[in-house]
Amino acid sequence: MSEEKKPAEEAALPASTTEEKDAPPVLSKKQQKRLARYGGVEGIKEHWEKRKAVHKERQRNKRRKIKEEKEEVWKKMTEEEQDAVRKAAGESWTRKLKEKEDLEKAIQEACDNKTARPQLVIDMDFEKEMDEKAMKSLAQQVSLSHAYLRKAGLPCWLTLAGLSEKGRVRSCLNERQNFSNWKLTETAERIDKYLPLDETNTIYLTGDSPNTLETIKPGVNYVIGGIVDRNRCKGITLKKATALGIGHAKLPLDDFLTKANVEKIEICKTLTTNHVVEILTQFQISKSWDAAFMAVLPTRRVAEKEDVKDLFTSANQAFEAKRVKDAKKSEPESDKKESEKPV
Repeated sequence: MSEEKKPAEEAALPASTTEEKDAPPVLSKKQQKRLARYGGVEGIKEHWEKRKAVHKERQRNKRRKIKEEKEEVWKKMTEEEQDAVRKAAGESWTRKLKEKEDLEKAIQEACDNKTARPQLVIDMDFEKEMDEKAMKSLAQQVSLSHAYLRKAGLPCWLTLAGLSEKGRVRSCLNERQNFSNWKLTETAERIDKYLPLDETNTIYLTGDSPNTLETIKPGVNYVIGGIVDRNRCKGITLKKATALGIGHAKLPLDDFLTKANVEKIEICKTLTTNHVVEILTQFQISKSWDAAFMAVLPTRRVAEKEDVKDLFTSANQAFEAKRVKDAKKSEPESDKKESEKPV
């Protein structure tokens, strides 16, 4: 009885998984044409090797031609001109060496005295809200943030809080070159355990906050949400700051855009993690939000360059006039009367 049922049961079963694995991959028409054109996989490899060799030879000839042109120009120069070129090259090399030494000195000073600088803390505790692509993007943004800070001499100190040892973002960062030697602090502790929970010493930077950041101070922790959400998790950082009872604020981007008259210049309003780090770094260097936004924000100019230059010059003049006017308003009445007395 059991032998009679066996064929029927086998017919009802789907094809075995082993047969599916052993089956050759289905090629598209384009792949089939390519294989036929080059005579199989080996033919394709041989074709690309030849293309690579041709490209290398072309680049070699290009470099040789540039070198020959430079030699011809050099031979046509007088001795005085050659001496001037040698002197300029030597001065340039000396200047670059000095800039490198100064940068290394500034970095070492920052490492020795971390607490005397504004603390930029990236909240890495949002892995559950991101997919694989978003986590890779966040790792890239963290890498760009560190590189920008290091190039500037570490005017602010970077900390990665809530970075899980077994997390996917951590594994993406480990794939980066020399991540273990980066000049930053990393901790698996979340910000509610790592930072003081008060409105004075810890400020969460979020575009959803009604408060506007006026300046940054040494020793204060400025938390940046380490999340790439593509506008799926709107308000998540503000909710977290409110739940923890810490301060929250947004960058004065709206004031800058209003002053800059966005009809003539289009500016990206969406700030990534590295954009925020770069803006705060530039502000720490220049002490000007206008200079920080102009140095960092990606712009697509609609008007001519001179129009844009005039636009921001007039905007800065208007801002300075408003600042002086506000300063006069805040003066005590006694000081105003003394200033108004005739000499």
